[in-house]
Amino acid sequence: MGAVRRAAPRRQLARPGAGDAAPATSGAPAWPGRYLRNYTEGSDVRTWQQRMAQRGWAISVDGQFGPQSEKVARAFQSEKKLQVDGVVGPATWAAAWTAPIT
Repeated sequence: MGAVRRAAPRRQLARPGAGDAAPATSGAPAWPGRYLRNYTEGSDVRTWQQRMAQRGWAISVDGQFGPQSEKVARAFQSEKKLQVDGVVGPATWAAAWTAPIT
């Protein structure tokens, strides 16, 4: 597999709050209450994948969190100075809707 590629930024959004808790944000769906990691699947995974695709990340929107989703999560976390673990928890989830597109 090649490097994760992103399209040009579309618009700027507000910065996420710091820490582990998801900040209250307008327009962002509430964190689903479970950590998205390899081999999880469901509508919450699809929602996060869809958001990352809207932000310009090359990711399949299939509702299955596999190696591609983990790779995108790690790259996004690194870019946004979040804990890099490839797991979508409250901070990564919130940042998907609130962090600036760079």
